Amino acid sequence: MRGNKDFLENSEILETLWNYYESHVYHHQLENGNFVAVTKEGWIAPEDGATEDFENLQYVDYARNTLFSLNVKTGHVQLVKENHTLENETIENLKQEIFNELNDYIEWDYRQDATLATIFIDGTDDLTIRICLSCHNLNLQNYWGGEWISTFDVNHTLGTSEFSVVGRIKINNHYFESGNIQFNMVKNFEDEVKGVAVAG
Repeated sequence: MRGNKDFLENSEILETLWNYYESHVYHHQLENGNFVAVTKEGWIAPEDGATEDFENLQYVDYARNTLFSLNVKTGHVQLVKENHTLENETIENLKQEIFNELNDYIEWDYRQDATLATIFIDGTDDLTIRICLSCHNLNLQNYWGGEWISTFDVNHTLGTSEFSVVGRIKINNHYFESGNIQFNMVKNFEDEVKGVAVAG
């Protein structure tokens, strides 16, 4: 970022940037070359009601078992801990199985260098599994950029094969070479779809 950066001392601007990273499931590259995604579910709130430190926000990328910090002012991330797994081994194994399937799906249907899958599982027996695919395809030197963010909530009870799904797809595109053309769409899938998981 060039020029005067005094505006980054404004807490309202920093909070807007923070919300942008989360709502767009932004991808950041760690110093080891691996990518992580910033999600609302992955944010670790400060203990005892402490004020958020915009230069050291703590996140977990549950899909990649990675604990990292985010500096909102610079956009930089830093690895805190690898192999940050869930305590419940059954849910951890389920999460990894879903993640592997998602990566196969991305390899088949998405641009691999621009797409990340994220997973968050809430519950111990009756689970809500939030699955998100975020694709950021940016070519700013040629005056265009776009993103696809699909989020699906899967309800599933451990020990059963039944599940139900609702979700949403959000698409944002922006062309600004000889004008300012934007296409923004949100499609909600609110009617619950039920199914049965089939092994293999």
